[in-house]
Amino acid sequence: MKTGTSTAGTLKGIKNNRVEKPEDQPPKEEIQDLLRLLGWARDKVRRVRERELTRYGLNPDKGAVLIVIQNLGGSARTDDIARQIIRERHSVHELLRRMEKSGLLREIEGEHRKNGIRFELTEKGRAAYRLVVKRPLQLRIFSVLPRKERQRLRDSLYALYSEACEALGEKSLPLSSTFVRKKR
Repeated sequence: MKTGTSTAGTLKGIKNNRVEKPEDQPPKEEIQDLLRLLGWARDKVRRVRERELTRYGLNPDKGAVLIVIQNLGGSARTDDIARQIIRERHSVHELLRRMEKSGLLREIEGEHRKNGIRFELTEKGRAAYRLVVKRPLQLRIFSVLPRKERQRLRDSLYALYSEACEALGEKSLPLSSTFVRKKR
């Protein structure tokens, strides 16, 4: 894949390369190995992230919420947060209430709507966000891959994610909404 191509173009190319003939399907052992490696990598990177955040009294889920809210302009509804961090709405609601109780978030009064309560970062939450975005160990881990390989990995993982969403009858998030900061 070329560097600088759009994600949509890259994903179209990946989807067009889908194997249709049964004899061209990957062997079951190869799929098992890939699934095992994906799980191992995800678990280890998450443990590294937990270790980074524990010293600040945070965990990866709280860190993800802080990043999502900041990237959505400093406030967000429960449903928007749940969609971005790919968690069930009720689980996110409980997490947001715990974060509110610890002083990281504040519910915006009068914002009760059918698509969720709106929360904003407090000063303590903004300070925590600044700590969360420092990722020295994760940066070290991902720097093992050259830029082109990271881009190919991102595109391949997104293609797998999109295909899984399609198989579940769910809408996949556009890659840009997950990684690009929205302007205020």
